[in-house]
Formats: sequence, structure tokens, C-alpha cells
Amino acid sequence: KNKYTEGGISWVNEIFPMQWRIALSWMSGYFIYFVMTPIAFKYFGAIYAGQLGMSLTLCNMVMATGLAWISTKYPKWGVMVSNKQLAELSKSFKSAVMQSSFFVLTGLTGVYISLWLLKLSGSNIGERFLGLQDFFFLSLAIIGNHIVACFATYIRAHKTEKMTLASCIMALLTITTMLFVAYLEYSRFYMLMYAALTWLYFVPQTYIIFKKFKSSYE
Repeated sequence: KNKYTEGGISWVNEIFPMQWRIALSWMSGYFIYFVMTPIAFKYFGAIYAGQLGMSLTLCNMVMATGLAWISTKYPKWGVMVSNKQLAELSKSFKSAVMQSSFFVLTGLTGVYISLWLLKLSGSNIGERFLGLQDFFFLSLAIIGNHIVACFATYIRAHKTEKMTLASCIMALLTITTMLFVAYLEYSRFYMLMYAALTWLYFVPQTYIIFKKFKSSYE
């Protein structure tokens, strides 16, 4: 032991290499998930930004609830990794992803239908959220972000972080693309471009990282 170790675990060698990468991924996450609202406020005004903020909060709440099936398995998966129970780990992960994805899809569908009914009835509550088309594209992006979170959690259960570069690139793409669309005042394409970024870059790149890691580990 030395001054950098605690209980036989080396913080410098075992914790810090993962810690700084997760920190960068977490900071990138702010720009990926939340930078759209202040940009919208500057270029599209307070009403659109408020609608986006309310819609984003609602969709993220559904995603966060769905991720409970994933996050609660974190300790269990860590034990499986330590014990080399790879078959059990794969089975547990697939089951958790299916349950979590079903909840998110069902939840977002229910929210969309509820929003449609509110707007159809002329309720003022419906006006506090994005239009149906924008809300649909936002929901698509949230589903993609949910898939990314599932794969990232599986990798992190192995005490490693492989999403840092992909997250930083996605953050940069989100900032530049959203600023470009907003600057041109194409509000009707705002959520469409966010969904496109998520599904054309972030989800495929994360899947490639996941499959490459899984094949190399197993």
C-alpha cells in the first residue's frame, strides 16, 4: 500500500482512469441532452424554449424511470463480471434491456397520445408542450438516448469507460448543428435534426463500441 491506495485498491491505477473518462462523458451529456433549450431560447423565443423544456423534462422522466431496470442491476452485473459469469451476465442484460425498452416505448406512446388528446380538446395544458410533430421527433431521440444509456451501463459494469470520445463528438455535433439550424430560424427542423443526430451517429457508434467491447472481452 501507499498513500494512493485504500483497502488494497489503487485509486490511481483502478479508479482514476475510469473516473476522468466518466467525468468527460458526463459533461458531454449536458450538451447532448440539455443545450437545445438555451439555444432555442436565444433564437426562437421564450415560448418555444418553454415548450421544449417542458417536453424534454417529461420525456427524460419516462426514460429515467425506464432505466431503473438497468441501473438497479449495476451491482449484480459487477459481481457477475468479477466471477466471470458471462453467460448469466448476457442473459440478465438482455432481459433488463427488453423490460426497460418496453416501458420507455409504452410510456412515450402514452404521453404522445395524451398530448394529442389535450391539443385536440383545446386545453391550455397542451399548449405548454411542443407540437405533435416536434414531440414525435424528440421522443425518437429519447428512445435512442435510452439505447445508448443501456449499452454504456453494460460496459461500465466492467470497470471501464469506452464512451468518452463518442460522447464528446456527439456533444460537439449537437452544439454546432442546433446552433446552425437555430441561426437559420428553421424551428420546424430543430427536433428533426436532433433525432437525426441521435440515430445516424450516436446510436450506431455506441452499438459498434458495445459489440467491439463485448467480443474482445468474451
